[in-house]
Amino acid sequence: MTHFLLTNDTEFKAGPTLEPLVDRLDKHPSVDILSPCFERWGERLLLEKEHTKYFWFIHNNAYLLRLEFVEVICDKEHPEIIDFLLDGTNFRGYGCENELIAKACVNQWAAAITTNICASENESHLRDHADQIKTQGYQENLQLNISEGRQWMRKKYGFNSHWSMQQYVKSFYDKFFEFHPEYSQ
Repeated sequence: MTHFLLTNDTEFKAGPTLEPLVDRLDKHPSVDILSPCFERWGERLLLEKEHTKYFWFIHNNAYLLRLEFVEVICDKEHPEIIDFLLDGTNFRGYGCENELIAKACVNQWAAAITTNICASENESHLRDHADQIKTQGYQENLQLNISEGRQWMRKKYGFNSHWSMQQYVKSFYDKFFEFHPEYSQ
């Protein structure tokens, strides 16, 4: 069983999406977070020969999560929607990908990207329809994402930059391969 998290501007080409992702997740039992590769990501170049690789950073556009992972990291004592899986005080989700991947690595799982399914991000939804989404316009939303997100990161983790948070996650990612050298390729 899995959970599929998507941002509202993620788009897929016509055809099966979830089934090929679940199949890929089944082939990688050490992976609990799987993301389709997005057309404009540089990671595509690293996935030309092998279609699935482990990464320590994955943009938060689309995640297929293994149910077992969700059950391990969710807040069962306070199962409100706002804090069940992701930190609800981080309204725009700045850095949530780092937090989720760190939780995976700490619990001996990995995060991966696959080119078996590719996706794209359609920013016109936010640029042209912010009022329908009931959010600020594109530019203001970007600025608030960063300013609010940095405040959240500083308060929760004591980090002054996104880079510090990424290095925190990378240290857990590196430890994963110390414990599981069989996946280091």
